[in-house]
Amino acid sequence: EAAPRAAKVEEKDIVANPSREMLVGVWQRFVLDNANERKYGPILKILAADGSFQNVSPVRVNNPKFGFGGTGTWAVEDGCLVETVAAKSGNIFDGKKNAMELILSDNGKVMHIIWLNPITGAKMDEFYEKVQ
Repeated sequence: EAAPRAAKVEEKDIVANPSREMLVGVWQRFVLDNANERKYGPILKILAADGSFQNVSPVRVNNPKFGFGGTGTWAVEDGCLVETVAAKSGNIFDGKKNAMELILSDNGKVMHIIWLNPITGAKMDEFYEKVQ
């Protein structure tokens, strides 16, 4: 789950109007620690060229097992990453569309998405680095 208003990542070399092709790939989630260093977690967002997506993360802390945190289709619309989450994905957006503000920086290597939690109304930030 996203951290509300996480520590600010310095966003430089921002890509204006990122294309769908720039986003295709595997992205690994990270947060910033107290020293402003990136700490990578076992959370992946997979944006496939065919327009499907999968969010993969551990579903148990003890004796970890990985599962899908959401699956469905994705698109880029008006500067947003728009995910249409499949019903019964086990996600708070099951069966719904989630339009997330998108900032692609570091020459396309860092993706910052901002979305509203429909349960709490909180603005959420997620940062991902493209897996090379």
